[in-house]
Amino acid sequence: MTDLFIDIVIVSLVASVMFGAILLFDKTFSKTSARLKILLYGLLSLRLVLPLSWSFTLPFTLPDSIGQTNWSSDSMQKQYGQNFASDDALFEAIQSDQAAKVDLPAHNEMNPDQNPSLTKPADQTKSSSLQLAFWSARIQRSQPLLSALNGIWIAGIFLILGYGLFRLLRIRYKLAAALPLTDRIWKSDQIQEPFVWGLWHWKIFVPTTMDSNLLPSVETHETTHIARLDPLWKALAFVLLAVYWFNPILWFAYTTLNKEIEKACDEQAVADMDGAAKADYASALLQCTLPGRKRQLLLVPCFGALSIKERIRLIHTPPAHSKTALAAACAMAVVLTGCLGTPAEKASAYLSMNINESDIWYSSPVFHPVQNEVILKADQTDSTFKIQAVSLNRHQLIGDPLELTADDSVTISNVTDDFRIWILRDSSKKKDQTNDHSRDVSLNIEGASMVEENEVINSVKTAYVGDPSAVGKVEGALPYPPDWTIESTSLQTEKEPYGMTISFNQPNSPSMEPIILSDCALFAFRSIANLQTLTFINNKADQKNIRSFDRFELMNRLQIKIGRDDIVRLEVHYQPSENNSVYTGDIPIRQGELFTCAVTNQTDDVTIDAYTKDGKCVFSKTTQIENLLAEPITEDGWTIAIVPVFNDQP
Repeated sequence: MTDLFIDIVIVSLVASVMFGAILLFDKTFSKTSARLKILLYGLLSLRLVLPLSWSFTLPFTLPDSIGQTNWSSDSMQKQYGQNFASDDALFEAIQSDQAAKVDLPAHNEMNPDQNPSLTKPADQTKSSSLQLAFWSARIQRSQPLLSALNGIWIAGIFLILGYGLFRLLRIRYKLAAALPLTDRIWKSDQIQEPFVWGLWHWKIFVPTTMDSNLLPSVETHETTHIARLDPLWKALAFVLLAVYWFNPILWFAYTTLNKEIEKACDEQAVADMDGAAKADYASALLQCTLPGRKRQLLLVPCFGALSIKERIRLIHTPPAHSKTALAAACAMAVVLTGCLGTPAEKASAYLSMNINESDIWYSSPVFHPVQNEVILKADQTDSTFKIQAVSLNRHQLIGDPLELTADDSVTISNVTDDFRIWILRDSSKKKDQTNDHSRDVSLNIEGASMVEENEVINSVKTAYVGDPSAVGKVEGALPYPPDWTIESTSLQTEKEPYGMTISFNQPNSPSMEPIILSDCALFAFRSIANLQTLTFINNKADQKNIRSFDRFELMNRLQIKIGRDDIVRLEVHYQPSENNSVYTGDIPIRQGELFTCAVTNQTDDVTIDAYTKDGKCVFSKTTQIENLLAEPITEDGWTIAIVPVFNDQP
């Protein structure tokens, strides 16, 4: 629903520009027929009715803010910092359903001696996936605001339509006692000016107190309204106003349209009148708009009130029909017709990745090809990097590995499925063997747009690990490197825990990268609702390398809300698993700050110890993981809870 709201906002902005063009035409050719101007308003109304319309291709690429998606691991790192253990933004990110690639250490990596990122969070620079979590957090923060605005928009629609319905019912109630003068004209003592009323069979209602001498002029005007179907167009305009109520320019456009409708009706009504008849018509118009008369709802065409001085002037001065004005009107119609379409964006994305280590594949987000060809343009790279596009359909390689230098460009053909771009820095090709610091790779990707990870997961999601066809789609979309191949997959579906074992052939490395496997496990657990265990085997290692993941351990986190301002060391100990997580820092953790770390088996006991700078333990708590699942612990400003990594996990 929020997508529709965004479309409506964009259409309203386009319609505002169209209305500005119509006003410019009106000021320039003020003596032009109102009936001609009504046609221009018709194009404006058509734009409002068609949120989704035909598109045309621009001969240039739209600016980044409109036509491109930018993704940079390094920029997120510089903007938000790298404190994984205690940063609120990251905790919000890993709870969001869009933070699909978060560098979360597995339970057997929680030893601070083996994982220095836990004891030195300020030095953590290993994985670009952490910054994607921060980027996702920014998007997730905007979702509540967007949802709130969407709710306000819908409420406004019902409020305005409800008000209009109330006014119509009130008029109908007043007209219940009206008496007929003729077959089409009725009189009522409950109204103060003449107007047209009805759903399909329109009738003319006049005040009982109206001078009978005015009746011929009033009948001519209102009959013209009926012939022009003005009651219908005014009702439709009001409905459109209710949909676009948030745009004040369109309120002004609605009022201006009502004035032009009355002018156009006057033009047509007096077209065949002589001077005396026009004088009577103008006199009737003036008398029906004397001070003290209250306006009826603009939903119904009324005889008087709107632009009375200008209307009387136009009655005696027929509109001009110059060739210049007609040509300008035609040109304006062409321009406004063009506004009915929307420029088709040349889908593009900008990918910037920080490659910290050699001989390890780094993955981009997922991209969706708009056409069958994708153009990669190197902004910053060199021949030491291998670049490989991999389809999410059965993990098929798209083309050959690429080695691009700055300003190189290559076209990849036959791109029909969503894909990832994998990048590896080849240590054997490094020009300076002593220069081993991280390197940046930047690519412009034309012909594709970035896809949110949750959209990818939704496209392959299945409820059961026992569905081989659905599980095969999940397997093909797993984020594992291009030089890995799956030799076999086995499913455990007979009894709980339901599991899956994937055997890889990974010829170039003695062991499997834990971060990559964690990403694969997260993707699989999010995609297969009842998958409980996942095991990866590397068949090409000297000894079979096996890594296993448990759904509960990977998809949940221990969250600690700090209850003091002077904590510099926080220790988390699990028993009997004997896994530890330790945070130490020179700057004390702020009160209310969130610390998150991995959890272990549900049957484990967990002990949390907090120390001040002088080494004093000021908080200590031991409890079972199962107890935290049932109810969080709150004590002296501290809160301990088990929280899901993703909001969309079952």
